[in-house]
Amino acid sequence: MKRHKLLIIGTIVLSLGIVSSLRAAEAKKVEERTLAMQAGGSVTVVADEGSILVTSWKKEEVYLKMTKRAWGRNTREAEHLLDIIEVRIQESRDRLIIRELDRRRDERHFNFFDLFDGDFWREQGWRDSRVDFELTVPRKVDLKLQCDEGDVEVSGTEGALTIEVDEGNVDVENIAASRLQVTVDEGDVKLYSLKDLDDQGYCKIDTDEGSIFVEDGVAKEMDLHTDEGEIVLRDIHVFRFWLATDEGDILTDFQPVRGGSYRMETDEGELEIVLPEEPQLSVRLRTDEGRIDSDFDLSIRRRDDVEIAEGVIGEDQGMLKAYTEEGDILLNKHK
Repeated sequence: MKRHKLLIIGTIVLSLGIVSSLRAAEAKKVEERTLAMQAGGSVTVVADEGSILVTSWKKEEVYLKMTKRAWGRNTREAEHLLDIIEVRIQESRDRLIIRELDRRRDERHFNFFDLFDGDFWREQGWRDSRVDFELTVPRKVDLKLQCDEGDVEVSGTEGALTIEVDEGNVDVENIAASRLQVTVDEGDVKLYSLKDLDDQGYCKIDTDEGSIFVEDGVAKEMDLHTDEGEIVLRDIHVFRFWLATDEGDILTDFQPVRGGSYRMETDEGELEIVLPEEPQLSVRLRTDEGRIDSDFDLSIRRRDDVEIAEGVIGEDQGMLKAYTEEGDILLNKHK
């Protein structure tokens, strides 16, 4: 077992050394363009290993800045890799598609000994190049942003927003959307100041290994799911939400609305729920292996390891359900 661990560590060190030797020189090029785009149009950006930053303005055009970088064993190789980076742009008055093309043509099957082959690393394009995209778009625009390994930031837009990221963080601020959908494999999602365009706003956020933070948001529905992370909602006005995490805590501070439905659940975490003094809700809380503590007058009963709290706070104008398997539940009044 000890020899096996040493072999793994040695392989990692050697692999890092190979990558470092392949990135001895860097080449960089910045390209800028201005593209016509009317308000109400759509913009799509597909990146590979690079970040996407989107802001807005009042002009009916898109400013695009692409920062291309490449690394090689020497300057000549780095410049060659830079030259073969290809970004395809398709444009019309109401639609813009910016796509970084994948130049990694060799899809041969990976095996252990490839780690010792410098050609393999170059042919597969393992972090030997990247393109960072910066855009300024009309405020009223639909956005679809996708990248493999990079962060995405969006601020100041109005319209539908879809973001897909494999390994990276997502930050969204000061937007108005009828539909917001964010999917992340490994990374955190932070959303600040969300406005609902038509009182039908739908916000869906899914991440596998990351946390979700939403502050100052208005929407009709929110579905927030994460596997290995926490969920935090502060100053939220929403008609319905469903919050679920497997290995994390959930903290909510929200204003219930008449007829609203609110559900939250976690497997291995705690729930902290902050409500106004008179939330007008029917409440049911359950923990299988924890305790319930409430600032409100609820009936709490315990049987074996299970504890359940039920009751109506004020009038029965909405429903709150919360469940955790291995954690405590705190139901607090807003101070």
